Formats: sequence, C-alpha cells, structure tokens
Amino acid sequence: MKKIIYALLCLMLIGCKTTDSTLTETLPINGFQKGVTTKKANSSLYINGFESAKIIHDKEGLAVSELQFHYTATTVETSKVMVNNFGVWKKRRPFYSEKHQAFVWENIQLLKNTSEKFTVITDGHEGDRILFSSIMVIDSENKDCLAKGHKLRDAIVMYFTEELKKEQSYDLMQKAYKEFDEESKTN
Repeated sequence: MKKIIYALLCLMLIGCKTTDSTLTETLPINGFQKGVTTKKANSSLYINGFESAKIIHDKEGLAVSELQFHYTATTVETSKVMVNNFGVWKKRRPFYSEKHQAFVWENIQLLKNTSEKFTVITDGHEGDRILFSSIMVIDSENKDCLAKGHKLRDAIVMYFTEELKKEQSYDLMQKAYKEFDEESKTN
C-alpha cells in the first residue's frame, strides 16, 4: 500500500510540473543581403544582417511581445537603427540587465506610410549560446504592435529587417551615449 501511495505521489508531482507559457514564433524572413551580409571570421555573428528572427509572446515580466534578431554583430544593432534614424533615446529601463538597460524612444513616427506614433524599446542579450538584438513596439493606444493580428505588425518587422541589413553608424551610437549621459546629469 505504501508503494502505491508513493508511486501516486510521484506521478502527481511530475504531473504538477510548471509549464512555460511563453510562445515563440519563428519568422520566415531573410536576414541576409547578397553581397553585403557577411559572417564574422571564426564566429556565428553576422555583419549587416542576422541569422534568424523570432517573436517572443507572453514572456514572464514583459507586457508586450519582443522581436529578437539572432546573431547580429552586437546586442545594440536595433538600438543603432533607432539612433541613426531618430536620434537619442528618451529613457533607459532595465529588462534583461540592470547594468545594460534598454533604450526607450517615445512618440516616434516609425513608418513613413502612417502618421501613427510609437514607443519603441530596444534591447539585446548575450549569453553562453545566444546573442540577439531586440525591439518591443507599442502604438499610441498602448497596444502591442508585435502581437498577432496587429495591423502594422508586418510593416514594423519588415522595417527593422531591412534596416538591419544596412550599415549603421556606431559613431552615432557613441555620440548618443554621451548626449544622454550629459542630459541625465543636468536633470
């Protein structure tokens, strides 16, 4: 009888294992541009491109979906896109790391074919077996623009896909760091 109860308890514990509710959606987009995108020597990282893109939905701690571009040259590639096109960010917020906080742009007209204003958050992460640059985008009604069914989702994904294939200035990113630091000290 004790063995049966022990076996039932073991089965119940195994059955009660918590599940990860995160949904990962791999996107069928090409991260390469012929003649431009190259792989760094002896590395899995790409210059002016990326290996794959995924949207992470319902991630613990995030209220919005995150578009990750895997194996970009650095973790700040999406941030460089934003700095090169829209200037210095307005805020920094911790997502993956308190030390390396995400960049936040507010009230940005991201897409040329719409007057919609967005909040764009860029981040990135480098771990043992992963490196990615990422974005989160919220519209003026505080809706998740990367959620399935959002009318501008595909346009936003394509915008960043194409911009990451272009050469982005790291010098502008360095200048933006200095500007933001100086502005933060005066406030």
